[in-house]
Amino acid sequence: MSIHFCSGGSPFVSNAFPTTRRRDFDELVDAFLGTVRPATREVSSWTDGPALNAWETPEALSVELEVPGLALEDLDLSVTAGVLQIAAKVRSEKRDEKISYHRRERRNLAFSRTLSLPFDVNVEKVEATLKNGILTVVLPKAEAAKPRKITVAAK
Repeated sequence: MSIHFCSGGSPFVSNAFPTTRRRDFDELVDAFLGTVRPATREVSSWTDGPALNAWETPEALSVELEVPGLALEDLDLSVTAGVLQIAAKVRSEKRDEKISYHRRERRNLAFSRTLSLPFDVNVEKVEATLKNGILTVVLPKAEAAKPRKITVAAK
């Protein structure tokens, strides 16, 4: 799985240097120890892309992503050569030059998540839904990838 992230600049950054260094250190320690500290993550920082869960059933692979605030037109999904790609571009509202911002954390963001699929899928039957900030993608297995029971004959 690969994660790509791009972000636009923000005109106001408060305490970015110490916070960023602390977060980077925490993430390094967490990666080394295999621990997770969700409470220390900044809500406005989407540096790893949206959270993703994926699971397999005998019939399909299901993938869920947390994408709060995204609209259907912000999302771009594709399945090509055994790879699912989910991408989005989020644009913040235009900056009004007549007002003075005290804090401006919402900004242009883009992400792209790709997953290698563990089996061939029936591309014609892939379904994607967006409800309450959760994107759900169901990728049905191709008939050749579904488990089959083989009857053994005695001779």
